[in-house]
Amino acid sequence: MGKRRPAPAETPRAEAPTLPAAALLAAAFAAMAAFSWRKWADPFVDFGQQMEIAREIALGAVPHRDVALLHGPLSPALQALLFRIFGSTIATVTAFNLAVVAGLALLLHRLLEEAFDRAAAAAGGLLFLLVFAFGQYTPASITNWIAPYTPEIVHGIALGLLALLFASRAARRGTRTDAALAGLFAGLAFLTKAEPFVAALGGAAAGIALAVRRERTARGMRGIIAIFSAGLATPPVLAFLSFLRWLPPAGALRAVLGPWPLLAAGGVPDAPFYRWVAGTDDAPRNLGLLLLWASVLLLLIGGAALWGARLRPGRSAVPFLSAAGLLTAGLATTLGSPLWREATRALPLLLGAFLLYELGRSGKADGSLGSRAAIRIPLVLFALLLLLKTPLASRLYHYGQFLSMPGVLVSAALLLSTVPEAIRRRGGSPRPFLLFAAALLSLFTVSALLRTRTLLLARTCAAAEGPNRFLADGRGCAFEEVRAALAAAARPGETLSVLPEGSLLNVVTGLSRPNRFGTLMPFEARLYGEEVVLRAFEERPPDWVVLVDKDTSEYGAAAFGRDYLTGLGGFLEARYRPVARWGGEPFAGEGFGVKLLRRGDEAAPRRTAPPS
Repeated sequence: MGKRRPAPAETPRAEAPTLPAAALLAAAFAAMAAFSWRKWADPFVDFGQQMEIAREIALGAVPHRDVALLHGPLSPALQALLFRIFGSTIATVTAFNLAVVAGLALLLHRLLEEAFDRAAAAAGGLLFLLVFAFGQYTPASITNWIAPYTPEIVHGIALGLLALLFASRAARRGTRTDAALAGLFAGLAFLTKAEPFVAALGGAAAGIALAVRRERTARGMRGIIAIFSAGLATPPVLAFLSFLRWLPPAGALRAVLGPWPLLAAGGVPDAPFYRWVAGTDDAPRNLGLLLLWASVLLLLIGGAALWGARLRPGRSAVPFLSAAGLLTAGLATTLGSPLWREATRALPLLLGAFLLYELGRSGKADGSLGSRAAIRIPLVLFALLLLLKTPLASRLYHYGQFLSMPGVLVSAALLLSTVPEAIRRRGGSPRPFLLFAAALLSLFTVSALLRTRTLLLARTCAAAEGPNRFLADGRGCAFEEVRAALAAAARPGETLSVLPEGSLLNVVTGLSRPNRFGTLMPFEARLYGEEVVLRAFEERPPDWVVLVDKDTSEYGAAAFGRDYLTGLGGFLEARYRPVARWGGEPFAGEGFGVKLLRRGDEAAPRRTAPPS
């Protein structure tokens, strides 16, 4: 059957990074890994929860029966496999994630080179490593890619990008194998987290739609769609069949669906935190900031591009470079300012406009599709869909450190490839604009690195030992005090609950949770039901409890045991006795503190340790 061929001049060359580009990426990876070494894990927030779940699964626990999951089962199963082979340690997780980050840098380089050019690919790889993968922008170190708040976000984005790679190849070559692999990787992303799956499905489907467009017969179109759909369905079906070994059909289906039943039922709480994430906490203000940032960037980039288009080859670029130099010098005085971390607010408008531009020019007079468009359209759509969680507040930090990453890399490619090419087509000289664009991206990167440096230098408290050793801020000192106390007093086989969060203590002490509930923030309390949680603790009470001070007002309830899970709070007060305290009394407004409790008559005499 006849197939349309891409224009030869637009066909990207699929090559490994050149030696200079590979050396730059390797140097950036090594430098950032060395500078942040063992400063990735947060002692109490999020990261340990996912490790502890995987450790329990490695010991034989069944997801959704023995341990509660909020996301898909793929990442916990993968980490459990790693733990069985290499041991349940922080070193195991971080070593694997370092390998994932290295692979992602190469994958992003490949995608950007096929979609744009080598300059854009090299810049994108560097931005990923210097700004996103190792970046630290909040006191809680949970949004770097080495010890993330949840592994599903990293694995899901990686699988989504692989789906894009093969979907774009299907669009260019029309092969069934590429369509099947695109579906397979999108199906694996379904088993991780909602945000990356939606982006993976949308981006891959766009590539498959372009592949269908190549086909001249209805049979060929149906074949591409069928093979993609079969690949997409394979991972969930296999996961369902696997869960049938331990769970009834309804339970197996629930385990495979992960967060989707909750989302379908409108289960995302209307708490201040989630409104802040989306930007709906103050929609008029955040919409205004989005438009303001888009206007500023349009003025800067658009003005420079128009000026560059008027610079004919051979004409002096001194006025342009002088103006650009003065502007760059002025912007350099703001390095380290939070404003640089807000510039990504303009991403939804920028990516939306670029997607419309690519869709408009993808169909040529002869009906052919440019080969670069076959990857650009899926890639831009993927980046845009990742921002659905943060539509009015696409910040660089927090969730944005993951969700904004593809959009920032695409935007950099626009500056370094698409705009200079447009200037060249109009007879202008693109080199002066390229220098200005490179200067802007450099300032963005340096500002991010300055913030990362400030936070990493504050992480001086050594916690845990051996392959679990890590460095943290002052909370790490309290973590180590509790760990040492448990190591001295707890007996093998005893159980530990860290409330409302802090399951990393379970991992480093080797003490298992007593029931299927680990982290119990307000969201989990509402999701599972306070009576259900209380009953689980009454039936299987932990031998030890650690209370970690946490103001959870942003989630709709301020204090554990007082404003939510009050029944469990009363149960702990009646059945447990204090052993030691470090810092302020938890939930009393005295500042950060940690309290160790022992069950029943076995509690030691009360004593209070000074803050570490």
